[in-house]
Amino acid sequence: MKTKQFFAVLLASILLTGATFARDLAPVINYDNIAVVAGAGKTLTVERVKQAIQTGATARGWSIAQAADGKMVATLIVHSKHSVSVEIGYTADRYSLHYKDSLNMKYASTAPSRKNGVGPAVPAEENGQPVIHPNYNKWVLQLRESIQVELGRL
Repeated sequence: MKTKQFFAVLLASILLTGATFARDLAPVINYDNIAVVAGAGKTLTVERVKQAIQTGATARGWSIAQAADGKMVATLIVHSKHSVSVEIGYTADRYSLHYKDSLNMKYASTAPSRKNGVGPAVPAEENGQPVIHPNYNKWVLQLRESIQVELGRL
């Protein structure tokens, strides 16, 4: 009888621990038309903005690949397990950061129903946008902040 109680307690604690460590998904945050603000109110060229973005991204561990004129793709690999890619569009006075791709980040264009945490998946359009592991948004915010720092140094 004690063995059954032991296994019941063990099972209950495993289930509770699993729920504690589970992460909710968060809406994907994209940044549109961020103003380029250089130090001392200077006007920058497209090339200088591009350099600031590259420097800011590499300072945070992102790798950069040129995609087209005025666009590049920044990729971050974390612990050789997770990967996120962001498309960066830029001009001399604005830049944008948009989700491009990810690996092992639970990206979904559908989100689970919020009704008591159970039920069928709800299309993301009904919730406003796709969802992803919350670390994605943290990493992209850090990328944005790093780019802003580099722009301020120019």
